[in-house]
Amino acid sequence: SLVAVIAADAFLGLQDFRADEKALQVLEQFRGRCGRRERKGMFVIQTSQPQHPVYQRILSNEGQNFLNDLMAERKDFGFPPYSRIISITFKDRSESRLQMMASLAGDMIRKVIPQATGPYAPIPDKVADYHIRCIRVCLPKDRQLASRKNRLKKLLADFEKDKSYHGHINVDVDPS
Repeated sequence: SLVAVIAADAFLGLQDFRADEKALQVLEQFRGRCGRRERKGMFVIQTSQPQHPVYQRILSNEGQNFLNDLMAERKDFGFPPYSRIISITFKDRSESRLQMMASLAGDMIRKVIPQATGPYAPIPDKVADYHIRCIRVCLPKDRQLASRKNRLKKLLADFEKDKSYHGHINVDVDPS
């Protein structure tokens, strides 16, 4: 009948526009685990940010209203489901080659799709002896979405061919 979430602030520190939504969903699920079968339960959250909107919504039982507010915010900022985010990840054993190639690709992409950002080093920026850089592209959901995605696909294929780049390039649409 007791559920305690230790270091709950770790849910909030993620660099993801979905972080608050995910935190609220997980905390609501945890809260639902206590007090089952007509027994009263206790739900405890350890936080250094008690005024954070996620915790305030948990306390006021306004979780659904908060999710509606988050969706309205997504629409205002052009985040999914109102757009498509494409993450392009470059991996290479040579950090200098990786930085150069990711920068060249980013410049090429921005000439065609100005909504591209990066390259940037994610956390962690090295896995299994491979250095990592990412480029993020935000495409509005409109009639040109399919043609923009095809243009991006062709641009990356041409980039690999023209630059004889043999590092790894991975494309992920609406990464979680």
